[in-house]
Amino acid sequence: MKQKTTNIFKKILKPPETIVTLASLAISVLTQYPAITNKYIVNDDTNQHIWWMQQYLDNTLFKNDLLALYAKQLQPWGLQILYKTTSTIINPLILSKIIPIFLIIISSLFLFKLIKFITNSNTAGYIGFLLFATNINFIQAHSGGHARTFAYPLLILFLYFLIKKESKKSYILLLLQSLFYPITFLISAATSILNLFRIKQKRIKIIESPKKLLLLLLCLIFGLCILISHQKLTYNQKIGHLINKKEMIKNPAFYKHGRTEKLPTPSLIKEIDINLKSAIINKHNIEHHTKTLKSLKVQLPSSFINIFGSCIFLILLALLLTSKIKNKKHLPLELIYLFISSILLYEIASVVQPKILWPNRYVCYSLPILGIIIISSALTSQIQKNQKKSKIYLYATSIIIFISINLITILKINISNKPYKLIPDQFHKDLNIGLTDYSHNKDLFQFLRTLPKDAIIASHPTLSDAIPLFTQKRVFINHELSQPFYEKYWETIQKRTLALFKAYYSNNPDYIYDFCQKNNIDYLVIHEETLSKKYIHSRKIYFEPFNQQIESFIHNNYQPALMNIKQQNKVYEKNNIFVIHKNALQKK
Repeated sequence: MKQKTTNIFKKILKPPETIVTLASLAISVLTQYPAITNKYIVNDDTNQHIWWMQQYLDNTLFKNDLLALYAKQLQPWGLQILYKTTSTIINPLILSKIIPIFLIIISSLFLFKLIKFITNSNTAGYIGFLLFATNINFIQAHSGGHARTFAYPLLILFLYFLIKKESKKSYILLLLQSLFYPITFLISAATSILNLFRIKQKRIKIIESPKKLLLLLLCLIFGLCILISHQKLTYNQKIGHLINKKEMIKNPAFYKHGRTEKLPTPSLIKEIDINLKSAIINKHNIEHHTKTLKSLKVQLPSSFINIFGSCIFLILLALLLTSKIKNKKHLPLELIYLFISSILLYEIASVVQPKILWPNRYVCYSLPILGIIIISSALTSQIQKNQKKSKIYLYATSIIIFISINLITILKINISNKPYKLIPDQFHKDLNIGLTDYSHNKDLFQFLRTLPKDAIIASHPTLSDAIPLFTQKRVFINHELSQPFYEKYWETIQKRTLALFKAYYSNNPDYIYDFCQKNNIDYLVIHEETLSKKYIHSRKIYFEPFNQQIESFIHNNYQPALMNIKQQNKVYEKNNIFVIHKNALQKK
């Protein structure tokens, strides 16, 4: 009986794909476990993209809410259809935590299959899988269940079928990309077009059959129609038109210390370097690796880790190119076309941004995949040659060290339980795997849920981020949705932001009450630390251009009226946070 069980177990685990699937399942569950088991742990972007979908459960929520209108307009149709059709059986918030598990498995499995197909080696596939599935950067990209979560799986699936010459499947995937994450559609569309052509006998020839050409043409047309129609049909006068580059350049919100640092645009060479080697090391996980090494009593500066990762990647790239040239072999042309498409779109986006979004989005998904393929292929080709074993062991050991540090970092992040601390512009605990912990304010959220459904709440914008998600209450303004991309919307956000902070730091309770009356605000949520002189003097009250403007109207004799609220007027108080009704400010 035992022998039969053992044989069955061996048969199940025999296919390498099964091992990869089980391993990626374990990693995905491990990294998403905090969110699955705790309602108040979510991906930070959930406060931008998912919160308003509670309207699918109750269409009376967030009525006439500008923030909900804006958030809905941002979402591609595929995402809206997915969440709306499933909302009858599962809460959108819960679904957003489950989706990453399946997408991590899909990305990992098909990346393994892609590398295995290219190299004809399971070893290369395993190396690529481990580099991908244990990297914090890639885990973060899959968290949240929003549009960007679909970028890697859809791009990897497209590449796999394209390189396998199953072009029908790859062309149909173009439609899915246009529905869920249009940036991958543009990259894949350009790659598909370039891949039509081959040079044979000094002539350029089209390699696809007329039927497949027609299918590609139809998929491209439908995909573009989906993108254009979404932009046209979702237009709302309250949101306005997308800004142009001239308006971006004039707006401090697009620079360092602003809401979203997009300017100046990074150089293409720098972006290529960062993204190609991100399979080994990237700017997002250097800090975490440094902390992990410190906890293991290994003191290494982050600059050393960065340089070390760069050197390993360049050596492996050189080895791969040398090996291919000697053996008169080539990388699949589809990969070269993917690289060219990404670079071209980066340059186009740099000129016309933000019309087709941000330039870095066109290299931050495609180039890391290329980087993983290069590393795994190069290392495997050297192992197969079985020459200069000492060098092979050096490269292999280096990769194993990076993978081990990745795994330790992921484990430490998941088991860490540091106390929450408020720091400027951060009212949450970041778990650094694409998840944010708001548990410290769960009592506040539970109280706010008991307020009338149509209540409007005002607070410090960053503290307001998670209130709509966990309480289903409207907020006057929050940080996540204070985005400067659309002209009319941004005008309103600017007015609201300045009005809020003028009232928040006002010495006059009558002024605050008038502010509430004018904007139909019912309750104020106050974090006492944001009123402290220490916080004000930190000069990090909010992002630019608001920070300097806020400082200009805070008087030298700073004595905010909200610090003098009587205890009996506080309807909630805990963890230096209290809630008052606007009538507490009214003269009696």
